[in-house]
Amino acid sequence: MMSDYSLVNLHIHTLFSDGKRSTLEVFNGARDNGVTFSAITDHDTYESMSPNVLSSFSEHTGVVIPVENTPGILSWEHITMLRGVELTFMHRGRQKHMIGLGLRYPGQNELGRCAELKQIRYGRIISLAEEINRRDDGLYNGLRVDVEELKREVKNSVPSRYHLGYLIAKQFDGLTTRDVTSRYITRDLESYAIPTDKLPDLDGAINIIHSLGGVAILPHLGNNQGLPGMGDGLEEDILFMYERGLDGIEVQSGRGKHAKLNDQYKMMAQDLNTEQLKHRDRKLLISIGNDDHGMYDCCEHLIGLPIPMGFSSMITDIMDRMKTYRN
Repeated sequence: MMSDYSLVNLHIHTLFSDGKRSTLEVFNGARDNGVTFSAITDHDTYESMSPNVLSSFSEHTGVVIPVENTPGILSWEHITMLRGVELTFMHRGRQKHMIGLGLRYPGQNELGRCAELKQIRYGRIISLAEEINRRDDGLYNGLRVDVEELKREVKNSVPSRYHLGYLIAKQFDGLTTRDVTSRYITRDLESYAIPTDKLPDLDGAINIIHSLGGVAILPHLGNNQGLPGMGDGLEEDILFMYERGLDGIEVQSGRGKHAKLNDQYKMMAQDLNTEQLKHRDRKLLISIGNDDHGMYDCCEHLIGLPIPMGFSSMITDIMDRMKTYRN
């Protein structure tokens, strides 16, 4: 069992979606910064820890190939790395995110669905740039995006608003990618929404994760993904998702270098487990991570967060829950 002082990061993005680190750089960053338990959770893709990518480690002199004795759980030096994903799904008319931790590499059906969604996302990000270029009102007056530069920035990744926000931020002094993304790339744009025909619903997202032997974690609490706030229905929404198979929640707030443990979320998890869920055969798990996007978040180093006091069994609980979906 890990101590309360172990550094953990279970929410990391790579170049395969909207991060600025390669898979190898994530492993190296975890090792160099004392992060002992990590997960790569790219948006709607599993390629960052595909067999081909992992085998490519051997091409780098002195780099040992990660060992995957248990599907979805990799060992490398002092690090345990989980194969993960951040699935986009529909819930009550809104697009939300669900983290999967400790996943087997999926089969062709799920890989095919992700490949189609990747193309949809690519078309969406180009449409967003073109729409911004057409507008000359309000915030968008004089704002222009080089679409060819955007294509080069996206390369072969699963595109997100961060790719576009990163290029727009270059036009302003003092604004970060996140500042620009939240200010300029919003639901006010007609191209904002991802078409829903390739997105699972809540049950579908949880079923995908469980079928791959992983645990389903709800990230971005509060209103970051359209969830209600504390005292305004968040607990009820979590309980509803729990009844559908949700395993746990993230208990940090902020992202990148600004991420920190959130006492309200920790207390909420404790209260749910000791009150509404005290007679259930499974408790609500907690997870922590800083939603690392590398330099898109101005986060030069991959960091970890300490396991919260009172939750020293967090990692053991996650690993034990994974076993229930593998039997």
